[in-house]
Amino acid sequence: WGGAHCTGAVSLSVEALRTATNSTTMLYDSQRQLDTVSQRIEDIQGQADDAKSQAAATLQRATEAKNLINNTVAELRKLIKAVKDFLNEEGADPDSIDLLATMVLNISLPVS
Repeated sequence: WGGAHCTGAVSLSVEALRTATNSTTMLYDSQRQLDTVSQRIEDIQGQADDAKSQAAATLQRATEAKNLINNTVAELRKLIKAVKDFLNEEGADPDSIDLLATMVLNISLPVS
């Protein structure tokens, strides 16, 4: 097999085999790490998709609430205008005004 410092074919082959074995081990380790990272990325992507869906649903509910509020405000403005117009009429007698005031006081506004 040659001397202590011999760099013959057998010694080189043994070193090449050792290097190849180490490289293979390192590649397998790297592949396992890559698989782990890939799985984490898939998990995070799933969580991100869930968060996106929840955000879209929340935005939809907020938009619906905003539209409801805008419609309610528009209806209240119409009512206020109708009350003002009625009260500014010359023929608004005290009984009619009292009846209107009672009706307005009995209106219950939505809480939600």
